[in-house]
Amino acid sequence: MAVTVETTQNVAIEYDIASVGERVISMIIDGVVLVSYALLLVLLIDAFELAGSVNGALLVVLYLPVFLYDLLCEVFLNGQSFGKKALKIKVVKVDGSQPTLGSFLLRWLLKAVDSFFMVGLLIIALGGKGQRIGDIAAGTTVIKLRPRVSLLDALMPEPDVTYMPRYPEVTRLSDRDIAIIRDVWSASRHQDSRATITALALRVATVMGSEELLQSPGYPGHDKFLETVVADYAYYTSGDV
Repeated sequence: MAVTVETTQNVAIEYDIASVGERVISMIIDGVVLVSYALLLVLLIDAFELAGSVNGALLVVLYLPVFLYDLLCEVFLNGQSFGKKALKIKVVKVDGSQPTLGSFLLRWLLKAVDSFFMVGLLIIALGGKGQRIGDIAAGTTVIKLRPRVSLLDALMPEPDVTYMPRYPEVTRLSDRDIAIIRDVWSASRHQDSRATITALALRVATVMGSEELLQSPGYPGHDKFLETVVADYAYYTSGDV
């Protein structure tokens, strides 16, 4: 199953649902973060001999981030915790929109129910939509941040040994940048959205630090420019350079 997320240019991009395994590993990483924080507090209290001066109220304040960890992370890290960042997964609404504070709060409140006998993981595995009880109530799910491979991949073969790249500046781009370029370009061509393609070409040239390319006499046009950028990136990252 996939979730369709709409970009700021109103182009729909599909993302796969995060697997149970990915969510479990992200939870383990988050657990390590929380245990590390708790141990650090204990060590600091012991090192500065503060045990006698730390009362119950102060302990509650010190350990409050542990209790609110999931909620705080998802609110301030745009739907991610440290574990989710490591696994490159993210919480979104099932319609692809950005979750609200209420959505994050509802997920957090129901996490205790999901944790009971690991019922949440069971529901995720059986439901097919990547949703635990908290997700179902909040209308959210967890997606992989890597967009689905588009049909454009089949149209862009690996450069052969005779290929001559044109834009060495493409090395400033990342794998994720190229994946987004491919999907947005493919969707824009399908929807015949020339305005989006123009905006995409400008954005790519800006990231490459080569805005002047778009005004140069030899500029091949936005479609050819984007096609060449993807091909050049494949050339420079193929390992054969």
